[in-house]
Amino acid sequence: MRRRTHIEGAMSVSVLVLAMTWLSMPMPLSAQTTVEVGPCWETVDACIQRNVNQNTTNPEFDSRSPMFNPRKLLCCPLIKQIARADVPCFCSIGPILHDTPQGANLTRSLIFCDAIDSLSSFDTTCKGQKGDGSCWEKIGSCLTKHVAQRKTNPKFNPESKSFNQTEFFCCPLIQQAAKTDKLCFCAIDPIIHQNPANSTGMLTILNACNVSDSLASLDAMCSPVNPAETPELSPPAGNFSPFSIFV
Repeated sequence: MRRRTHIEGAMSVSVLVLAMTWLSMPMPLSAQTTVEVGPCWETVDACIQRNVNQNTTNPEFDSRSPMFNPRKLLCCPLIKQIARADVPCFCSIGPILHDTPQGANLTRSLIFCDAIDSLSSFDTTCKGQKGDGSCWEKIGSCLTKHVAQRKTNPKFNPESKSFNQTEFFCCPLIQQAAKTDKLCFCAIDPIIHQNPANSTGMLTILNACNVSDSLASLDAMCSPVNPAETPELSPPAGNFSPFSIFV
């Protein structure tokens, strides 16, 4: 079995300190600051806590073991997946990185996990993440209006021969968002994943609009999304739920 060098051993101890620093912050972080982070960070926190609790039974999580794997301890694969596939939630940690005493350690953890190259690269990736969710706000307003007109306008009534599915589902707006505002459009992807029991309605809309015919195709469309090539990403705003029109 290969022996660790002094450099590797020092790195392991340093990473363990970072992990323990992370664990000293309760989730949600809003309990300690005025900043609210997304639910993905609660998942990361739970993963790290679970790994640290196993440090006496799993040599990969024991810094004294030759098998110690600091990237597994810090749940780096999960963090990298979130950075790629759930950009709005990943970027919600930004105010913590910038404005709290824990920010420096958290930044080093993200760099160590290859989720970011630097705090500057994080800022570049997350530029515009505090937008107003304009594309889904417009789509939500359109759908809500059409649902309200189902009884008075035959083209919005699914039971009428004049029913126009494309117009009812506001397909032109959805298609435009998918084509020209991909970051905002793809905010719907993690929302569908977080609501699997109610995802049929939204997927039906996307399929009817010839945007995506399955969750797998939506994932392929939205992962990865390159912030350098697309406009702002903003989660759907307001009280509208696209799932509710099928209830």
